[in-house]
Amino acid sequence: MANTRAQKTAQNLSTLTTAGDIAYASAAGTPARLGIGTTGQVLNVASGLPAWATASASALTLIKRASTSGAVSTGTTFDSVFTSTYQVYKIVIEYWTSGTRDDDAIFKWRKAAASVTAGYYSAGNEIDISNSGVSLGGSNSGSYTLSLSIGEAASADPGMFEIMVNHKSGNTVYPAMVCSGIAGGSGGIHMNQIAGWSVESNIDGFILSTAANMACSVAVYGLAKS
Repeated sequence: MANTRAQKTAQNLSTLTTAGDIAYASAAGTPARLGIGTTGQVLNVASGLPAWATASASALTLIKRASTSGAVSTGTTFDSVFTSTYQVYKIVIEYWTSGTRDDDAIFKWRKAAASVTAGYYSAGNEIDISNSGVSLGGSNSGSYTLSLSIGEAASADPGMFEIMVNHKSGNTVYPAMVCSGIAGGSGGIHMNQIAGWSVESNIDGFILSTAANMACSVAVYGLAKS
């Protein structure tokens, strides 16, 4: 029995010729070799046999992750993150707080390493724990206000936001965003939703800022094209 197993093992290994090869049983039940795939491929099944295939494009792809602490009002910049590779991007602000109570959370588009400072249109609302609402909209303004009262002093009560962004490179499709999130601050927890667009085309990035020092952790993901 031991010799038979050793013989089968040796026979299986004899089919392997290159680093990364995989041995498998063919349709006839005999040892066969699956050569190593290329970078980024995943192991799949085709017609009942193992095969390498291009990874599914349905999942989110991490484009950039960044964090900062102590940034002044110029904020945290994400340049050249929107490209023609994806048509929709997801921005996850995992943690955002400012050093001073009642600082507004500000989002601006970027184009060719410069901030877009006009032509923002948005509508939204914020509701605090007492159910009193406040408008977050703007017409032809200089930025989007994502939330009011983002943090308490001593970096307490951070905000979290999720922003969906459309993008098409090389044409005049205007950028649009939909943001939802929560923020701590004066008056307790604040829930907010805001949608907006800009007359500026071909944007390729964004910047986050507050009126005073801030700390944040942000991830940008690309969604596969349809």
